[in-house]
Amino acid sequence: MLVWISYLLAALAIGYIAFIVYVTIFWFVRQTAHLSFDDLPPASVLIPCRNEEKTIADCMASISFQNPGEIVVIDDHSSDKTYSVVQARLRADDQLISNTDNGKKAAIKTGVASAQYPNILCTDGDSFVSRNWVKIMSMALKKNALVFGPVFVKNPLSWVEAFQQFDGIATAAVSGVGQWNKLFYSGTGANMGFRKKNFISITPFDNNIEIASGDDIFLIEHMRRANYPISYIKHPDAYVHTIPKRNWTTLVKQRVRWAAKTKYYKDKNLKIFWLIMGFAQLGFILMMLFVLFGISIKLFVVMWIGKIFVDFLLIKSVSHYYAIKIQWSYFLPSIILYPFFVLFVAIRSLYFNKMAW
Repeated sequence: MLVWISYLLAALAIGYIAFIVYVTIFWFVRQTAHLSFDDLPPASVLIPCRNEEKTIADCMASISFQNPGEIVVIDDHSSDKTYSVVQARLRADDQLISNTDNGKKAAIKTGVASAQYPNILCTDGDSFVSRNWVKIMSMALKKNALVFGPVFVKNPLSWVEAFQQFDGIATAAVSGVGQWNKLFYSGTGANMGFRKKNFISITPFDNNIEIASGDDIFLIEHMRRANYPISYIKHPDAYVHTIPKRNWTTLVKQRVRWAAKTKYYKDKNLKIFWLIMGFAQLGFILMMLFVLFGISIKLFVVMWIGKIFVDFLLIKSVSHYYAIKIQWSYFLPSIILYPFFVLFVAIRSLYFNKMAW
């Protein structure tokens, strides 16, 4: 029996290692998006936010100097000074509106209805866009109905922040490769753009407005169902920086909220992918456990070294491309913790049913 368990755990580990190698290779060979900035279309930049008084001003500043058509801030019932902070920083063509309903999806719908331009870009109130983000994402919408880019943590100051940085880097590559090779489609609402007319035609949030989070995935699924072109943009200036969660408690709450929406996905490939990856992480945990019951310690060491090595190559490749400063001292503890973190979040998400940002 122990032999068959060893074979199963080895197969899961090898499958994970092979997949990360696959992602790393395809990420490396994928060419940077070549976009012409001639005849640049104007865009409405939507920023749905709630209680972002400490970051919203810098978020707006990172966008304003790029001269988009307009910035539309949608305040979702903030209880702090977000509204007044935004009001003091509006340009002549910008808008500050209050969410007519409740929740991020409703805020996006409200913003789309008020947007003055056919191209719409979205980010979050605690994020800061790269220097040419508006141009790159706007030009990408000439050939696509929906575009996404990565979101990274910049200059982490602690283990929990570095953990989020590593996770964001790996997720960027996995999302891009999955989309480019039509394996599955994923992205983040903190860095996306879409055409207003396509959004209105598919009404992507009508049947899921009460589900916490998921504005990105549900939009992708509706766009795919309508056969609209979608692209994950690989360009050194197509990223967004975000403020990380400062402690493990708030990080777990965020990830539980994200994980809870998985059961509502319609994309079977995306569900299968996350399920397989979850079992692979569980396999690395069980490998540790079964060492106590006689499983080959050589198998355990070889598979874990393989995991650490391929994860390192992926993080190194993506971080180099985006010139991200890495705190490598946190890498090994983050890689070891990650399977346990995933398992804990997955279990907690089974009992999550709250409507929250």
